[in-house]
Amino acid sequence: MHRFLLAILLFALSAPTLAQPQAASVTVCPAAGDETAPPDFGNAACEQQDLWQVDPQERALWIRAYIDLPETLGANGQPLGLYVSGKMSSRVWVNGEWLGENGRPGRGITEEIPGAMDAVFYLPRDLIRPERNEVILLASAHHGFLRFINPVHWIAIGEYGDPGLRIMTGYWPTAITFGAFILAFIFFSIAAWRGIERNRSLLLAAFSLVAALQLIAE
Repeated sequence: MHRFLLAILLFALSAPTLAQPQAASVTVCPAAGDETAPPDFGNAACEQQDLWQVDPQERALWIRAYIDLPETLGANGQPLGLYVSGKMSSRVWVNGEWLGENGRPGRGITEEIPGAMDAVFYLPRDLIRPERNEVILLASAHHGFLRFINPVHWIAIGEYGDPGLRIMTGYWPTAITFGAFILAFIFFSIAAWRGIERNRSLLLAAFSLVAALQLIAE
């Protein structure tokens, strides 16, 4: 039984998440003045970051990402969309063309109109390239009572649809993973209480509980 539950845990840890092509590493520049067009991302003030490190809270930033699209995406004529998820307002360009806004980014709280946490922008076919696509955002986050450790969650291209539904669909594997960790925690706790390989069972119970709590935090 121990081996069976360990197999469940290993499967849960490897469960897939959101499958759409998405940004990972991005270039970030501070927004200066009342810029209305993207800056020179080769500027010395710009830096390379992983998307989860980007923090537009209490400031305005320019973000440039590249997303590679497989030929199969939208091959049957499905409409495509750019998905942006995070605690921020944003203005978006794709391959040099302005696409739209989610709220209105600004350098201060009075200039900013808060955007939705999860947004989707319709992508016209004539804007999309077969492989590498440049996505640029002007983003800011001056509103809100909570400060997030990782405020920018996701920038991706996929079939156009409800962004909230897309995000929740991506989190279903996480719910399965959480259930597996809780099941393992209960099993190993009972095993430890009954004295069955007590030390090993306690260790695995603790591991399962910590993993479940980490999923809740994320």
